[in-house]
Amino acid sequence: TVAVTAIDSGLKAIPVIDATSRQFLGAVTADTIQDILHQGHLLDTMRRAGVQGGDDPQATILRGAPIVHIRNRLPWLLLGLGGGLVAAQIVQSFESALAAHVLIVAFIPLVVYLADAVGSQTEIIFVRALALDPGLKEFSRFKAYFAREVIVSGTLALILAMLMGAITAWWFAAGSLVPLLAVAIVSTLMLAMVVALVIPFLATKLKYDPALTSGPVATVIRDVMTLVVYFWVVALFL
Repeated sequence: TVAVTAIDSGLKAIPVIDATSRQFLGAVTADTIQDILHQGHLLDTMRRAGVQGGDDPQATILRGAPIVHIRNRLPWLLLGLGGGLVAAQIVQSFESALAAHVLIVAFIPLVVYLADAVGSQTEIIFVRALALDPGLKEFSRFKAYFAREVIVSGTLALILAMLMGAITAWWFAAGSLVPLLAVAIVSTLMLAMVVALVIPFLATKLKYDPALTSGPVATVIRDVMTLVVYFWVVALFL
């Protein structure tokens, strides 16, 4: 809050005043503000990479022993392993449909990637928006932001679905799969958008840093839910 206030107000130092007596207590100086921004940037970068920053992320990056890096990185990788096993179980349960239509398997990485890409874009922008405008934590403001993102992500999903349909019909000569893929892409991308907005918003309500919800946690959730929706669509059409 101090750092964003300094940037918005064009101030090198932020005065601190007692809320009751209105007495001037001191100031947060420029070097402290710079340190806040630097440490926050390091922590956010490490969280997106699935690394626990610890008390001093800069020291961890530059001078951390191998065991420290292993301890900081392993938990999120174990989470990803668990999510991957769940995803494998989902794929296995649709073995007969996959055997009958090999292209359904071929398009799994594409659908998962697009959902991850849209979800990551949406989440990173929203977490930054929360930092710049804490008023977005209010439900009324969040609804307006959500509505705008529905339009943005919905338009992107439709464009990608039409392109994918045209390529599938022309390149792969699989016109019968066009409706399936179109519905799957639109459904999974919109789901990824919802997850990317709702999880950070709920984190703020629970007094957690919304940046903690990005990175591997969000990726695992999106990947598993994307596969579930994708195969629901497959089952619906086939």
